[in-house]
Amino acid sequence: SVRNKRQADNILNSSNNNGTTTSSLDECKRSCPVTPEYNPVCGTNNETFSNPGRLICAQACGENVKLARRAPCPPAQNK
Repeated sequence: SVRNKRQADNILNSSNNNGTTTSSLDECKRSCPVTPEYNPVCGTNNETFSNPGRLICAQACGENVKLARRAPCPPAQNK
């Protein structure tokens, strides 16, 4: 399912730190206690968050983002 794939991707992304430095914002967002629920929302930064808790987490970590809509963000338009 999509939810299981996202969970697997999150696990891979969080444990695959090939010597690259991650920002404190990324570290903060990874440490948030959020549910695995897939209920996508779009932030004002045009980033799709997997659920509202992840958007709230980003805000708590200092990211300047608000809820744009309760659905995935539309694909970026390449012009």
